[in-house]
Amino acid sequence: MRLLLLGLGWFLLLVGVAGLVLPGIQGILTMLFGAAILSVASETMYRLLRRLLRNRWPGLWRKLNGFRDRWRARLARWR
Repeated sequence: MRLLLLGLGWFLLLVGVAGLVLPGIQGILTMLFGAAILSVASETMYRLLRRLLRNRWPGLWRKLNGFRDRWRARLARWR
């Protein structure tokens, strides 16, 4: 399951980077979704996002942290 989340997260990050230069794809939003999914699977990504978002955008940080907590709880039930 962790490999699936890592693959999906990296895929969305790459699509988001492409979306920064291509019309029709929301680059920033797609990169945020990818980073949120990666934070579920990777503690390193979680720490990086915490450092970047917690003080600058606290509302976004709370939403991302809630997303991570919910998905980690769901994944723990599947194990």
